[in-house]
Formats: sequence, C-alpha cells, structure tokens
Amino acid sequence: HIFRIEDIVAHSVIKEDEQVFFVGNYQKRINSPIITTGNELVKQQIADFSKQLNLEELYSYIFEVRESTEKMLEQLSYDELKRKISIERKEYLKSLKVVKEDEKQFLEGWMDTFPGTLPEQAKTIYENIRLPRRATAGSAGYDFFSPISFTLQPRQTIKIPTGIRVEMEQDWVLLLFPRSGLGFKYRLQMNNTVGVIDSDYFYSDNEGHIFAKITNDSNEEKVLSIEAGDGFMQGIFLMYGITMDDDVKEARNGGFGSTGR
Repeated sequence: HIFRIEDIVAHSVIKEDEQVFFVGNYQKRINSPIITTGNELVKQQIADFSKQLNLEELYSYIFEVRESTEKMLEQLSYDELKRKISIERKEYLKSLKVVKEDEKQFLEGWMDTFPGTLPEQAKTIYENIRLPRRATAGSAGYDFFSPISFTLQPRQTIKIPTGIRVEMEQDWVLLLFPRSGLGFKYRLQMNNTVGVIDSDYFYSDNEGHIFAKITNDSNEEKVLSIEAGDGFMQGIFLMYGITMDDDVKEARNGGFGSTGR
C-alpha cells in the first residue's frame, strides 16, 4: 500500500510522468485485481487479496519504485519541493481512479500543506489518525487529535488536515472550537473564529475533509507544544432551525467558502 502511494504521488503528481506500476505492467506481473492503493479493502478481503499476489514480482515493484523515487528526489530543487499540486494534476490523479477518495483528499491536503513530506510519511500519518471521541460521559465536545507533533510560537499559525469527515442528518451542524484548556492557557484561536461544518459539506468536491487553521494568540509569550495524538480541537453537534419562508434549493458543489458571494 505504501509503495503504491509513493508511486502515484512521485510520478502522477510530482514528476508528471507514468507510474512504475503501469510502465512495468506490474498489475499483470503481480497478479493484482486492483490498481488502487488497496486502502478500500477490509478484514477478509485483505487476506484474500494477499493470497493472489506474486510475491517475487511484488518485491521487484517495491525496489523499482524506491529506486525511481530516490532518483527523482535527488534531482528536485528546493523550489520544486515546495511546489503545490496544480488543479490540472489533481484532476488527472482523480481520473486515474487509483486512490480511494477520502485517502486521496487527505494526501492532497497534506502534500499541499507540508510539501516536503515524503509520500510514505503522509500515508503513515493517514493510517494512524484517531477518530474524535468524547473524554467523559458528560462531555459535549468530541476531541480532535493532532496527527502530528508541532510547536506554535506566539502569533504563529498552522493549518492541519485532520483526515476526518462527518456525515450528519440535514438539520444538524458540527461546530469546531479550540479545546477549552488550550484556549485558557494559550489563547489558542480558530482562524475563522468558529468552524462551521454543514451537513452537506460531506458531499462537497473535497469529500468533506475537515481542515483546522489555528493560531497561538498568546499575549504572554507562551509557546504551545502539541504532541501527535494530543487533543487540540473539539467539535459539538447541534440541531438548528430555519425560518418558515425558507425555500433554498441550491446544492453545495465546493468546500470552504464555496457558498460565499
């Protein structure tokens, strides 16, 4: 799975050429029934899939991907490492249908935010994401856990692709706030004040992937350090009402800011 991701990102996204998987006819050589990363497989499907594979050819694929990626990284300049993925390449990647949508959206968001991250590192981060949960039976908020460790100096900002999507009934909304203790100690702020996740965001073009942009707004020069797995944000579900004459029929087709005028 990791080397499939590396092949896809290194060649289809960064180098903009053909993947080793296709050039080397590895689908046939490995005897793989799929061309994706395999992230969509679960439980017995994984075992059944693994039994079909030609391990000798699989190792050949792994070594060839590693060699091609290392060669590519040696040739990239610093500016190329910082380059963001173009819309055209995103659309091309989507058309290949080689990555499950929610995983693809996370990897794209992560590579956009942290361009120097290697594909296998982003894949590992995605696989270790923890689902939000309440701390106690009386907690209103679901804690979101940071996928990475980071430090924020006073007035410093970071954008975090959480890897989390939320499906809700139509008359519900998810509101996002900093965790209370972090807000009290460090004046940790959401850059949009309160994150508002609408029920139809789940069906948007970016698959409803939730991002968090936060700032250490400390006026006491306190440095905020968050470890991977620490809670940094909380989400609260609320029902909402609409006016009796509300007749909105428009459907969402984008992510953040898509409904603005």
